Amino acid sequence: MNETTSRPRRDLPYPVCSHCMIKLNDSSAILIGGTMGGVHDTTLIYSYTEDSWFPGPKLNYPRSGHACGIIRDSTLVSNKMLVVAGSKYTYVKKNIL
Repeated sequence: MNETTSRPRRDLPYPVCSHCMIKLNDSSAILIGGTMGGVHDTTLIYSYTEDSWFPGPKLNYPRSGHACGIIRDSTLVSNKMLVVAGSKYTYVKKNIL
Protein backbone atom coordinates (compact mmCIF):
# COMPACT_ATOMS: atom_id res chain seq x y z
CA MET A 1 0.00 0.00 0.00
CA ASN A 2 1.36 3.46 -0.85
CA GLU A 3 0.43 7.02 0.19
CA THR A 4 -2.15 7.36 -2.60
CA THR A 5 -4.06 4.27 -1.50
CA SER A 6 -6.83 4.74 1.03
CA ARG A 7 -8.08 2.17 3.47
CA PRO A 8 -10.69 2.11 6.23
CA ARG A 9 -9.58 3.40 9.61
CA ARG A 10 -10.95 2.94 13.13
CA ASP A 11 -14.31 4.63 13.79
CA LEU A 12 -14.59 7.54 16.19
CA PRO A 13 -15.47 6.48 19.75
CA TYR A 14 -18.69 8.57 19.54
CA PRO A 15 -20.64 10.42 16.83
CA VAL A 16 -19.62 14.05 16.34
CA CYS A 17 -20.19 16.84 13.82
CA SER A 18 -19.30 20.57 13.58
CA HIS A 19 -15.80 19.81 14.90
CA CYS A 20 -12.41 20.65 13.44
CA MET A 21 -9.41 18.38 12.98
CA ILE A 22 -5.77 19.13 12.30
CA LYS A 23 -2.64 17.10 11.67
CA LEU A 24 -0.27 17.49 14.62
CA ASN A 25 2.69 15.63 13.12
CA ASP A 26 3.44 12.65 10.88
CA SER A 27 1.95 10.19 13.40
CA SER A 28 -1.08 11.94 14.91
CA ALA A 29 -4.00 14.32 14.45
CA ILE A 30 -6.36 16.02 16.90
CA LEU A 31 -10.15 16.32 16.68
CA ILE A 32 -11.39 19.36 18.61
CA GLY A 33 -14.86 19.94 20.06
CA GLY A 34 -17.97 19.44 17.98
CA THR A 35 -21.55 18.57 18.72
CA MET A 36 -23.89 15.60 18.84
CA GLY A 37 -26.33 15.50 21.73
CA GLY A 38 -24.69 18.62 23.16
CA VAL A 39 -21.60 20.70 22.49
CA HIS A 40 -18.33 18.96 23.40
CA ASP A 41 -15.42 20.33 25.43
CA THR A 42 -13.35 17.30 24.50
CA THR A 43 -10.51 16.54 22.14
CA LEU A 44 -9.47 13.21 20.67
CA ILE A 45 -5.98 12.31 19.47
CA TYR A 46 -5.79 9.90 16.54
CA SER A 47 -2.62 7.83 16.16
CA TYR A 48 -1.96 6.90 12.52
CA THR A 49 0.56 4.23 13.55
CA GLU A 50 -1.75 2.55 16.09
CA ASP A 51 -5.01 3.28 14.21
CA SER A 52 -6.52 4.27 17.56
CA TRP A 53 -8.25 7.23 19.23
CA PHE A 54 -7.11 8.51 22.64
CA PRO A 55 -8.64 11.19 24.90
CA GLY A 56 -6.85 14.53 24.56
CA PRO A 57 -6.90 17.64 26.77
CA LYS A 58 -10.23 19.27 27.66
CA LEU A 59 -11.12 22.62 26.13
CA ASN A 60 -11.67 25.61 28.42
CA TYR A 61 -15.13 25.99 26.86
CA PRO A 62 -17.34 23.66 24.77
CA ARG A 63 -16.99 24.55 21.10
CA SER A 64 -18.72 23.68 17.81
CA GLY A 65 -18.70 25.23 14.34
CA HIS A 66 -15.22 26.63 15.01
CA ALA A 67 -12.01 26.80 12.99
CA CYS A 68 -8.61 25.51 14.03
CA GLY A 69 -5.08 25.41 12.72
CA ILE A 70 -1.40 25.17 13.58
CA ILE A 71 0.80 28.26 13.60
CA ARG A 72 4.24 27.23 12.40
CA ASP A 73 6.92 29.85 12.76
CA SER A 74 10.67 29.32 12.88
CA THR A 75 10.96 32.05 15.55
CA LEU A 76 8.70 30.14 17.96
CA VAL A 77 10.13 27.59 20.36
CA SER A 78 7.26 25.23 19.46
CA ASN A 79 4.26 25.24 17.14
CA LYS A 80 1.05 26.76 18.52
CA MET A 81 -2.48 25.44 17.99
CA LEU A 82 -5.22 28.01 17.45
CA VAL A 83 -8.98 27.44 17.89
CA VAL A 84 -11.12 30.37 16.76
CA ALA A 85 -14.74 31.39 17.32
CA GLY A 86 -17.58 28.87 17.03
CA SER A 87 -20.28 28.52 19.62
CA LYS A 88 -20.98 26.76 22.88
CA TYR A 89 -24.63 26.35 21.94
CA THR A 90 -26.47 23.75 19.89
CA TYR A 91 -28.85 25.30 17.40
CA VAL A 92 -31.97 23.49 16.30
CA LYS A 93 -33.52 24.53 13.00
CA LYS A 94 -37.31 24.50 13.19
CA ASN A 95 -39.54 24.32 10.17
CA ILE A 96 -41.94 27.24 10.13
CA LEU A 97 -45.04 26.73 7.98
